[in-house]
Amino acid sequence: MGKMNDAQNALFSMNVAAAQALNNSATPVNIIESNEKAVNDILIQNMMDSTILLNSQQLSYLQSLAAECPYTSGPAVYLARILVAPYDTTEYINICEIPAYSGNNKSIEAIAKDNDEIIKVFPNPANSEIFVEIDAEVYNNAYICMYDYTGKNVMKFKLINSINRFDISSLPSGLFLYRITNNDDLLQTDKVVIIK
Repeated sequence: MGKMNDAQNALFSMNVAAAQALNNSATPVNIIESNEKAVNDILIQNMMDSTILLNSQQLSYLQSLAAECPYTSGPAVYLARILVAPYDTTEYINICEIPAYSGNNKSIEAIAKDNDEIIKVFPNPANSEIFVEIDAEVYNNAYICMYDYTGKNVMKFKLINSINRFDISSLPSGLFLYRITNNDDLLQTDKVVIIK
C-alpha cells in the first residue's frame, strides 16, 4: 500500500504527474489495495481532465464501494463515501460498522434520520467550532467522533450539556464524517464540511 498512499499524498499536494506514476507502478496484492488504486485512478483522471464531476461509471463504482465494509475493503471506502456525497444523500454505513454486529455481511444499512429532531450538529459548513444539541438527560453517555477522508478518528468529544460547543480549529478544511453514539449505540451519522 506504500505506493498507493504515496500517490494519494501526491494528489493532495496537487502533483498529479507524480501521483499517476506512483499509482500506475503499484501492484495491488489484495482487495484493500485494489480499491485504493481504483479510487486513486478516478481522482487522478478527474484532476487530469480538470473536472470535479464524476461520470456515471465512476459514480456507480464509488457508490458500490461506499456501501462496503471498511474493515474488509479498506480506507478507500471512506474516500468513496466522501466523493459520492455531492451526488446522493444516502448515509453509507455498513452493518459491520454497527458496534453490536459481529458477522461479515457486506450489505449496507442507511441510517435513518429519526434523531434529527433530538440531535442537531451546526453550523454546517463550520469554521473553527461546532455545536451539538442533544437531550443530555436521555443520552447521558454520548460522544461525537469525527473522521477524516481515510476513516481516521481525528476528534472525540463527550456530550455533557444540552448544547455542547467544541473547538475544531485544529482541523484542516475538508469533508469529515461524524458519528454520535450513546453507550456504543449509533444515534446519528452525517457529514460536516470545514472551511477555513
